[in-house]
Amino acid sequence: MARAGAGPRREAHARIRSLLLSPIILIATFIILVLLIAAGVGVPILLGDLGIHTRPFLTGMILGCCVTTLFCWVWYFAVIYTGAASYLSGSEAERWTGEALDTLDDDAWYKFHNVLFDDSFDGIRYRMDVDHVAVGAYGAIVLETKYSSKRLDLNAPQLDRVVLEAADQIERNAGRIRGLLQRDAPDVPVVPVVIYWGRFVEPPKGSRRRLGDVRLVHGGQANDWLALLASRVRVAPESVDRAASKIDSYIRQQEIRTHSR
Repeated sequence: MARAGAGPRREAHARIRSLLLSPIILIATFIILVLLIAAGVGVPILLGDLGIHTRPFLTGMILGCCVTTLFCWVWYFAVIYTGAASYLSGSEAERWTGEALDTLDDDAWYKFHNVLFDDSFDGIRYRMDVDHVAVGAYGAIVLETKYSSKRLDLNAPQLDRVVLEAADQIERNAGRIRGLLQRDAPDVPVVPVVIYWGRFVEPPKGSRRRLGDVRLVHGGQANDWLALLASRVRVAPESVDRAASKIDSYIRQQEIRTHSR
């Protein structure tokens, strides 16, 4: 089973790798590296001709700092330019959500992370993932993790566009899980939840906010809204087991398909 945050990390690493291995970046890095080495060798010789003597240790240290700075800059450029930074932040946030879900009673809840689905748009096929699914007495809780470094007020009368988009995304993901359980566990309700992380995100009053069928919550209040889930009893244990077994079987099938490609 995938770990929480594995999906965004894979995407970030793929983006960075594709840029770092591109011919333009490789050639440019090689040229700059050659120029730095040439400068490190040539400058002391030139200064010596002018009667200025440098210490080899100092020259080597300066050259080493320049080379290290070059590779640090290339890495920074790759992370920012490819947008991988947002995926890395999302990866950490998903890991935090996974840790919050781990506080639920393991005997009563089944947890799944990065559940993959095949989809298509305009004839283009792609794979997307549902961040987290927790199956227990309250039903199948489908969670979408979001991290924001900007100010967001989850109590605002008019919610920010990114919050509305996240709510729309989790509704589609909940529909995928609902379709997966339709035959084997139709009596298990599917509850879509968007969990936000970020120090500038204003938590909703009362630990959660309803937006249609979607619940908006803040990661910093996990103990409060998780307690609300744990206190609700709706689904029979055998239905919970069937739903969890179906999701687990589906994940194993997806893993087999992925490795066979």
